[in-house]
Amino acid sequence: MPYMTINCPHCNTTLEIDEKAAGSIVTCPACHKGMQLAPLAVAIAQPAIVSQQAASLAPKQETSVAAMWSLVLGILSLLCLGLITGIPAIICGHISRKNIRNSDGVLQGSGMALAGLICGYVATVISIVMILFFALTSVALFGNTTKYIKVSRISAAKGQISNFDTGINAYLLENGKYPPALSELTRGNEPIMAAIPLDPWQNPYKYVYPSRHPPFKYDISSFGPDGIENSDDDITNWRESGKSIALDMHSTAVPMQPGPK
Repeated sequence: MPYMTINCPHCNTTLEIDEKAAGSIVTCPACHKGMQLAPLAVAIAQPAIVSQQAASLAPKQETSVAAMWSLVLGILSLLCLGLITGIPAIICGHISRKNIRNSDGVLQGSGMALAGLICGYVATVISIVMILFFALTSVALFGNTTKYIKVSRISAAKGQISNFDTGINAYLLENGKYPPALSELTRGNEPIMAAIPLDPWQNPYKYVYPSRHPPFKYDISSFGPDGIENSDDDITNWRESGKSIALDMHSTAVPMQPGPK
């Protein structure tokens, strides 16, 4: 049975068709689209013309723009931009691959889209890992810094209570009695202290005379980090945690007025 060879004008597949089908409409088995065959005389006399006509009727192939963008953005994400271009590269890659599958061979660039997807995913994973690393590192450093600041402020409060002890005992030596208030240390032509500072949390120190905690003659306390009186973090001259030199000075030979029992 004689056959004639033609190219499908839609998918450019080479087909061998029975000459009896010349001049009729047949369906391409590759792309399942119909095409009009030339009469047999024309097909035999001018095979080159038939081939040219089929080629002219075939759809023009082009590269997917989304695939090109996916590749460019993916490369940039690996080089320097990470998530900024990695996620767009992934989106463009998936869009382009879907469009290429649905284009019946018109669109090309599946390889570029795949490369862009791989670059985008790798850069995104690396960026997420780095972000988590720096976040955890920052949290650890911030925690250590916060702890150091808290400890240094507690030490500063203890040191200031010790300074008050020195000033109060100096007042006792000059006046023969304990000051009724810390403000007494700043009075006179030659004050013992230039000013009464606030504690490291910007709260005033509390001074009580006579002491409510024997054998101390007076009480000095900071309300500590929480600023609440009589809480566990109070820093005082009678607690072990906030103990200053007050007790030692009270136990020396410096003359002291007996406090009330």
